[in-house]
Amino acid sequence: SSGINAEYGINSMNSTFEKLKDSLKNVMKEELEIIVNEEQFLEDEEPMLEDATIKCEELTKIMTTLKKVSLMQKEQGIKPVSIYTSSEYDIMEERSNVMAAISTLIPNHNERLQSIQATEEFRAAQKKIRQIGKATM
Repeated sequence: SSGINAEYGINSMNSTFEKLKDSLKNVMKEELEIIVNEEQFLEDEEPMLEDATIKCEELTKIMTTLKKVSLMQKEQGIKPVSIYTSSEYDIMEERSNVMAAISTLIPNHNERLQSIQATEEFRAAQKKIRQIGKATM
């Protein structure tokens, strides 16, 4: 009787362990996908952040120069002149055209989600290929 109970207990634990093992595999797979996506995000964002930093530094230099010019004009009693370049008008016109085009769009959410999923799968595949390539070197 106690042997049967022990055998039943062992079988029950084996069954529970298999379920837990499968569940843990799924959790680990999902966590790994999250990590891979976050690593890809960081790799993609770094060059863009560097570029944005350079542009901010350039804009800061321009603003400093403009402040100096403005101070010099005030000291000399010159009223600053507003200057509009043709590109500013072009930008405003282009912005209006883009906004008009956007307002006519009818979003397809299912297609958008499928596209996002396909992109994530493509990035994951690229990451695996890179990892395999690094491992074989």
